[in-house]
Amino acid sequence: GTDQRATARLEYEGRNATVEPPSDSQIPGIEPFVATNAATASSEVRHVSQSASGNPVDCGTYVSRVRALADRGASQQVAAEAAAALRAYPLCPELHYLHAIVSTELGRHQEAVASLRRVIYLDPSLAMAHFMLGSVLSRLGATAAARRTYKNALALCLERPKDEILPLSDNEPTGSLAEAIRNELMRMSEAGEATR
Repeated sequence: GTDQRATARLEYEGRNATVEPPSDSQIPGIEPFVATNAATASSEVRHVSQSASGNPVDCGTYVSRVRALADRGASQQVAAEAAAALRAYPLCPELHYLHAIVSTELGRHQEAVASLRRVIYLDPSLAMAHFMLGSVLSRLGATAAARRTYKNALALCLERPKDEILPLSDNEPTGSLAEAIRNELMRMSEAGEATR
């Protein structure tokens, strides 16, 4: 009755409320991303924070720019660009995800783990982030944590149609990721049995 309507109204208002994004100092652990190349990042922020017309750039523009650089394989430049973008949009899950991908390619696995955990904190429904976190944890030898993370990713995949394209993926359907996760879990089980 009345309680349900009040709750629904609060949920609606919460979704539509304008929230001022926190500063870097209010987000725990953001420093490794923005401090890695502070001088480069600060010049990159000035470079990418406005479009050619002088208008502010939105998160999607940053994401497109970082993806374009990543497609060209310029890992160091991508890392600096992602750090700059994160300074402007610290609550953008896709920017954290891209930073994690680049960090992994550069062998910065701890940075990748931190970034992927931020993605999952910001949007726990992103199966690709769970899968990527499982992959990085597995590389670091954190088998139990990787297995849990893979299982979370699989559960998210099973909640969606098999042909649905996953957010954060390169047009990968849910069914393909679910199969990859099952294979990874099987590989981990076989490796665990072999070491007994």
